[in-house]
Amino acid sequence: MFIANGDLGHLMKRNIMELHGLTEEQYERMQRDQRNARRRPPPIRIQPLKEVDEDSDDNSNQEIYEINDYEFDDDDDDDLDEEDEEDSESETETEDETEYDEEEELSETESKTSHSTTKMDKSDHDHDQLTNDDGNVEKRLRKRKPKQRKPLLIEELDKMIVELRQQRFTLINPGMLTESMTRMVPNLRVMEPNDHIISLQTVIRDINSDRSNFVFTADRLIRLVIEEGLNELSFITKSVITPTGASYSGIEYLKANCGVSIVRSGEVMEKALRDCCRAIRIGKMVIQQDDDGKPHVVFSKLPSDVSLRKVLLLYPIMSTGMTVAKAISVLKKNGVKEGNIILINLFATPIAVRSLANKFNKITIQTVDVHPIVPNHFTKKYFGTD
Repeated sequence: MFIANGDLGHLMKRNIMELHGLTEEQYERMQRDQRNARRRPPPIRIQPLKEVDEDSDDNSNQEIYEINDYEFDDDDDDDLDEEDEEDSESETETEDETEYDEEEELSETESKTSHSTTKMDKSDHDHDQLTNDDGNVEKRLRKRKPKQRKPLLIEELDKMIVELRQQRFTLINPGMLTESMTRMVPNLRVMEPNDHIISLQTVIRDINSDRSNFVFTADRLIRLVIEEGLNELSFITKSVITPTGASYSGIEYLKANCGVSIVRSGEVMEKALRDCCRAIRIGKMVIQQDDDGKPHVVFSKLPSDVSLRKVLLLYPIMSTGMTVAKAISVLKKNGVKEGNIILINLFATPIAVRSLANKFNKITIQTVDVHPIVPNHFTKKYFGTD
């Protein structure tokens, strides 16, 4: 059957309207927005603070922006003494006064994007519009109001830890401390103990699990916590056109990220990180304890521009937090801002969380479960040296 060009266009229009439930006015507005988007000149870009050279070919021209516009005092943290706690408090005041949001607006219409409110509290961002002589609209970023930081309930946390020390655990209930720990430690992120997470933990904690099943299950759990930790990374808004012709207002992660694994247990998490973030740079640290029980750095290899990046610190099992505290001190000595450090962890004790949160109150701790009993056999069984 022959269909004229005019009838074909009318038929396509009617099908699109029925498919998306659009009225005549909504359809015309959508077509007009698409035509304007094709005629629109490239958006005015903000002058980058620093361009980070990334290995990925498809993002070779991506401009990277430093999100946190504040400075930290990099003091000597070798002995992990009480002076760092005072520095941490002063850093908190400085950050609250001078925090800026430097997201780049890429979509045509003004959008206020908040990112995963259940996992990370990101406020909406306002923009001013200025009209140039040629009629183009320029987006100007407005200083965001400083957010009030929730305090660390250290006294209540210490009281709970004392009570836990007096108990003898013969039964481990998954997620038994999640609600209380996240309430007392604002920068702690614990994954919800759903049936899937509990089934994976069951295999890992089971003394009779064979190594092949243990490694397979551990890799699945590591992948989940890595994906969850990516919610803490910086992003920019991005608008794309879908196959149906509609505009989708989404986001795109910035490329200024890297990983750092604490050898050797942290190496089990490297593969999952590379599966999620292709071509990401990963540094390494070897930290051992001396005869006095104090950790010291044996080897450290970090990206040369690590101070400009967000760092995903990989360490699966955390009992005391001393090793991780030493690694964070090394990162700060290399210029990494405390707020740019994200610890990716599987199992942690309340004592370890308390130590890190009190010492470094700006880092983010992403873990699967917090409990006084952690599977310390994890690394040996994963590598087959148990």
